[in-house]
Amino acid sequence: CSSDLIYSKMEEKEKKKPKILMYGYFGAGNTGDEAILEVETKILRELNPNIEISAFIHDEERAKELNIKPYDFKNILEILPAIEECDLIISGGGGLFQDISGSWNVLYYGLMMYLGNITKKPVFAFGQGFGPVTTKEGISYLKQLLPLCTKATFRDEESLKEFKAYAPNVPCYFTADPAFAYEKGNAERGKKLLEKIGVKDINKKIVYFGIREFKNLDYKIIAEGINKWYNSLEDKNIIFIIIPFQFCFDENICKNVSELLTFENYLSGKVKVPQIMDLYAVDNCELIFSTRLHGVILGSVANKCCMAISYNDKVKRICDILTAPYIKLDGINSDKICDLLNDTWKNRKEICQREYDIAKKQKEKVYETAKMAL
Repeated sequence: CSSDLIYSKMEEKEKKKPKILMYGYFGAGNTGDEAILEVETKILRELNPNIEISAFIHDEERAKELNIKPYDFKNILEILPAIEECDLIISGGGGLFQDISGSWNVLYYGLMMYLGNITKKPVFAFGQGFGPVTTKEGISYLKQLLPLCTKATFRDEESLKEFKAYAPNVPCYFTADPAFAYEKGNAERGKKLLEKIGVKDINKKIVYFGIREFKNLDYKIIAEGINKWYNSLEDKNIIFIIIPFQFCFDENICKNVSELLTFENYLSGKVKVPQIMDLYAVDNCELIFSTRLHGVILGSVANKCCMAISYNDKVKRICDILTAPYIKLDGINSDKICDLLNDTWKNRKEICQREYDIAKKQKEKVYETAKMAL
């Protein structure tokens, strides 16, 4: 009888579906975070088709698209039951631990580690970026909360070093940003999207451009630098497609740049990550120029030449990994932008191949990170 009971309990355990709870800046329309959410759910299900995934997410419709059980991240009555029900908590990647937008940011994401600790649920940080954290409150929260993480992985070595300074006893590893494992787009769908945007000649060479609002970024200088570059070209068979990578924040500055460009350009409007990848997949896409970190990552995945304006260290770090051309926002002027565009344009085929080779290796690391989590 005792033997039957043991076997019955073993069978019950085998039938039980492991439950993973993910948290991050999900469902807010940020291209990078949405790519991360899609990749992680896809790979985790590939590795274990029986898992059930839930997430703290801003948008329930987004959760339905991905077959994820949604929880309201602002509702304490949902946060605690969600943690109680899960077997593993995953901090889903991106630059969660920074206090540029306020020290509450660090407190909220760190509290998930605290709640996991007191409920005895492991907390795994998946391909995180880290920093900057500069406020007294933010630093205090990190010192108290980061040591409660079970295991951590980071998308760049600098992030790993910064984490170690606060949590030296937590096992941590340098892996890759999850978005490197996003799938390539479809060129035919991309052409249809270009027509929908209003592009008159979809066979011209295409440069995709994405810019975000930042306190020291002057869109007039950006537009002036792009115009200088275009005027210096012998072959002007080029169009600019401007993409707001997080529409609610990027729309205005993208529109402002578009209005100042003196040559053919189009504003894409609101697009989701799969649509961006379809646009990137079009054969005559020659260059991707972005201030958004994940604009560069997804471009390298699509086997396109990428370059950037680095508005803070997280963009620089990814460009360093990809050996992608970039300039820092500090001391920027139109001549520097023009020179960067000229040099990258001339060497775009070589740069593209180099970045793509690196992106493929990064993708392998993402799969290793997912295996580590499970």
